Formats: sequence, structure tokens, C-alpha cells
Amino acid sequence: MTEELKDKIVEYKKEKHYEHVDNTIKLGYRPIEPYKIKEYSDGTIGILVTHLDTEKNNGEYFLHTTNDGAALLEVEKPNTISKYEYVKEITDKIDAFINTLDTDNLEVYDYATIFGDIIVSTVVKPLALAVYPDDKIKQYHFADIFMGQFLTDTAELFIAKKIVEEERVNAVPYLVKLYVDQNLETLNKAGEELEKSIKQSKE
Repeated sequence: MTEELKDKIVEYKKEKHYEHVDNTIKLGYRPIEPYKIKEYSDGTIGILVTHLDTEKNNGEYFLHTTNDGAALLEVEKPNTISKYEYVKEITDKIDAFINTLDTDNLEVYDYATIFGDIIVSTVVKPLALAVYPDDKIKQYHFADIFMGQFLTDTAELFIAKKIVEEERVNAVPYLVKLYVDQNLETLNKAGEELEKSIKQSKE
């Protein structure tokens, strides 16, 4: 009879686990010391982590990268800090300001342009600068990939009425960064081919 494989907590061994600990830092989390290691049944390794700013999120999570490259957070201790009132206050202020503007002549395309610009200037560009402060090429690729995922998550949250996991959405910037770092040559080549195609279409 084959023994069933189960997830299990194991002793931390530097030569075996430090690479995984270091990866959690690159993904934007803080490994909790003494390090707590979980070995999953698929052979992957999880490290117990918390967010860098525990005043905004005090949860504890096992962060592990699956065999197909996806980084997952398994909740060990849920976050107990709610930002509902804070977020609602900001939303109310934005709504109130927009209501003071003359928007009678705006059409759907105009709204798409306005709110697209707002998302780029307040969310996408600051994140791109934060993860790649000195690399404009990587900033471009990051913004290009992240924008699409951000809009998808927003649509699922407010239109499709799906359950969108807060931790998964918050991890997207770090996952996009990891993807850009690992696929920069391919992304650059695709960008060059697209630029060439656009140039030819204008000739």
C-alpha cells in the first residue's frame, strides 16, 4: 500500500531552505523568525511570513511557489485589521469631488480615458517605480502586464461579483516583478517585433 503524502512542518536547514527564505523577501514579505518551514505534498517549500507593514496587515501566511511557478499564500493566522472605513472615506471624497465637475458632455470613451489615466498615475506608475526605480524598460513591461491584471481583478470584484481574495490581489505586483525578471529577454523581443509591425503598417 502506498503511503499518502501529506503537508508537514519540518526543521529549518539553511543549506536546503535559505533560498526559499530569500525568495519570500524578493516577493515583498518578511519571513518570521525563527523560520517555520512547511513541506507540501507536491515537493514545494513554504515559509511562514508576514507583511512588511504589520500595522496594515497583521496576518501570517505560508508563502510557497508551486511547480508551475505560481506563488501562493496559505493563511496561517488571518489579518484582523479592517480598512473598510478608511477606504470608504477616500471613495466618498472622490465621489463628492467628481459631483462638483461638469460631466454632462462626457461619453463612455471619455470616462475610460479619465479613469484609465487616474489608475495609471496613482497605482500603476508608482508601483512600477517602486519595484524598478532605475530601469525604465522593466518599468514599461511591469506597467503593461500589471495594468491588465489590475483591471481584471477590479471587474471581477465589482461587476462579476466573484469572491476575489485580498491576499492574491495584493501579491500581484510581486508576481509580475518576478515574471518580468525571469522573462525580460522574451518581453523585449516581443516589444521590438510589435514596434516593427506598427512601423510597417504606417509605411
